[in-house]
Amino acid sequence: MPGLIAVSEFVEETREDYNSPTTSTFVSRMPQCRQTITSLEENVSKEGLVILQGR
Repeated sequence: MPGLIAVSEFVEETREDYNSPTTSTFVSRMPQCRQTITSLEENVSKEGLVILQGR
């Protein structure tokens, strides 16, 4: 399972992909991007449940 990717890494990969698409490694980092988004979504869902339970 790939690790999470930082926002700064994502921005840098995106910038490199835009500036030089033929040598870009962005596609190979997509699993990391997906894993990060999944993790963030899970955390937001958990936090929402905690907030609702606290009311």
